[in-house]
Amino acid sequence: MEMALSGEEFDLVEDFAARITVAMITAILGLPLADMEQIRRWTAVLGDNSGASTWLAEIDPTMARRGRETGEELTAYFKDHLEHRRKHPKEGDLMSAFSSV
Repeated sequence: MEMALSGEEFDLVEDFAARITVAMITAILGLPLADMEQIRRWTAVLGDNSGASTWLAEIDPTMARRGRETGEELTAYFKDHLEHRRKHPKEGDLMSAFSSV
């Protein structure tokens, strides 16, 4: 938002809307706000991969590898947070609700 106010060029989706979306999801899930940028990077990679499969005739092996690695990192991240919430549940966040299932 500072970029827009200062007159600098900015990407409305990437610099504003995507960040708000990730911040809201992070808050609803009860994930640390400090992890928001990493979560945004993971979702961007996964989004690139899922979109690429619709328009590329052949998936780039590097893109596919990044997608697999990102999926593994994200899975490990959520497993760790679910395990933590099982031991330390909080009231009102989805990670606590998921951990009790």
